Amino acid sequence: DSITFINNGKIEFSSSKEEIFERYALVACNGETVTEEISKLFIGTKKSILGFEGLTNNVSKVKEVLGDVNVNEFLSQVLMNF
Repeated sequence: DSITFINNGKIEFSSSKEEIFERYALVACNGETVTEEISKLFIGTKKSILGFEGLTNNVSKVKEVLGDVNVNEFLSQVLMNF
């Protein structure tokens, strides 16, 4: 099985389901620690008074830059929210 994500008529990615689950993750942390430069590590982000959520395809780099963050396994439904 494969998943293709099309955003505004542009193919953002197309890969096997297994590869996508290994590569993408939802990261949650304190919004105050995320600068404009750090936000470039994310495909999409959401900020609120409760914190920050971002979808990334570079979990190791995000952990390196932000340190201890909450990383959740990627779910295909999450992608549609970003």
